[in-house]
Amino acid sequence: MASIMMSSVSKFARPIRNYSYSAPRIKEGSKSSGYNTYRKSFSQLCIERKAEAHRSILVKLNNKEESNYVYQYCQQFGKIANAMHFQNVKNYVLIEFKKQSCIPNLLSSVSHFQNDKKIPAETRLLCLPSQFSKKKAEIPTGSSLVRSIEETPLLLSDLGAVDSMTEQMEMLYQHLHLTDLGQRLRFFICSTLEDMLKSLFPHCHVYPFGSSVNGFGRNNCDLDMILNLCTSKSQEKTNNRLKFLTKLKHDEEERSFSCRNLKVFAEMIENFIPSCVRINPILRARVPIIKFYHEACDIECDLSLQDTSGVTMSNVMYMLGVMDRRVCPLIFTVRHWAKVNNISHQHPGPWLSNFMLSLLVICFLQLRAKPILPSFSSILNAEENAQPTDVTIDDDETLVGKISIFMLLYRMYTEDLILQIYCVKYS
Repeated sequence: MASIMMSSVSKFARPIRNYSYSAPRIKEGSKSSGYNTYRKSFSQLCIERKAEAHRSILVKLNNKEESNYVYQYCQQFGKIANAMHFQNVKNYVLIEFKKQSCIPNLLSSVSHFQNDKKIPAETRLLCLPSQFSKKKAEIPTGSSLVRSIEETPLLLSDLGAVDSMTEQMEMLYQHLHLTDLGQRLRFFICSTLEDMLKSLFPHCHVYPFGSSVNGFGRNNCDLDMILNLCTSKSQEKTNNRLKFLTKLKHDEEERSFSCRNLKVFAEMIENFIPSCVRINPILRARVPIIKFYHEACDIECDLSLQDTSGVTMSNVMYMLGVMDRRVCPLIFTVRHWAKVNNISHQHPGPWLSNFMLSLLVICFLQLRAKPILPSFSSILNAEENAQPTDVTIDDDETLVGKISIFMLLYRMYTEDLILQIYCVKYS
C-alpha cells in the first residue's frame, strides 16, 4: 500500500481514461440509512454555511438551563432559525437568526463589563453575566426551545449488534463524521476572523478547507483556514475615477510578505478575539501558518494566507465522496484502523497522514476494472457549476455496482499492488 501512496504524486504516471463528472443527487425516500438526503455541491455548501455563520452568535452560559432564557431574550431582535446548546468545559449556545440584519440590532444592546483590564473589542462571542444565572424561560415544564447536542460513545456492543461488516463500517462513519454543529462552529470561527479584518480589508474571506468541508472530517478534526485579503472581483473595476491610497509591498518574495502579515494577524487574534488562546505563528514552515486553539468551540485551528489550492483539493475530495456512497465509510474505516494501530498520528511527522490514506483509498477505487471514481483531472476540467443529476439509490444498488464496502476493503488489503505506479490526478 505504501508504494501506491508514494507513487500517487509521481510525475511519470500515465492517463488511462477520461471521465465527465456530474454530482449525484440522492433522492428523498431512499431506504439507505444515512444517505437519504440531498448532498449539496461544494460551492453551495460553503455559501450556505458562510451565510449561517454570519447571522449567528455564540453565547457562554453559566449552566445548561440558561439556554432557553437566552433564546427567548434573543427573539426580540428577530426570528431564530436554529439554536444548539453544547458543552465543552463550559456551557454554550449557538443561535442562528433567519436574517443577518438581526445581528447589528442585537449587538447594539450588548454592553461591556465595567473593568479597565478588559479590552473593549466587539465580536459575536457573548456571555450571560452571573447575576442572570437564576433567570428562567417562560416555557412549559419539560419542554425546551434549544436543541441540546451531546456526544454518545460508540460501543463495541453497538457494532456487534449489526449483521455485517459493511453495516459496521457505515455505523462507524455515521458516528464519527463531522456533525452539523461541528461544521457550523468551524464556519463561525472563520466568520469572526473575517469580522476582525473587514474594516481594513472589506473584501477579505476566510475559507475553511480540508477535513472541515471535504466530507471526510471527524468530530474532533482540526480547522484549516486560508485567508484571502482581496478577491479578484474587487479588482476588476479599472475605470473608476478614484483609487484607494495604499501602501506598497516591499521588494520581497511572496513568502516574506505572508510571514510579516501573519505575524501581525497573530497579534490581533491574541489580543482582540475572545476564546482564542495558545497563539503560535509558525513562520518557518513550508507553508507559514498561525496555530491557535479556540476554547469555546474546542477546536485546534491553523490559518494560512492567500494560497487557495487547499480549497480546490477540498472541492475535488468532496465531489468524490458525493459520487458514490461507499467512499466515505471506506475512507473512514481505513483512517480509523490506521489511528488505532498507531500508523497515523494527529501531529505532522514521518508517518502517513489522513490525507495520504484518503488518497490511497481514492486511487484504489479509480483502478477497478469498472472504475468507481474518476480521475482528479476530469473533475477539475468539468464545468464549475455543473448541476447534480438525480440518482435513486436503494438498499442494494450503488452508482456503479453491488460490491459491498467490506468487499472493497478486503480487496484493498489482498491485491498485489507492489511495483505499480499510479496517480490520482490521471488514474
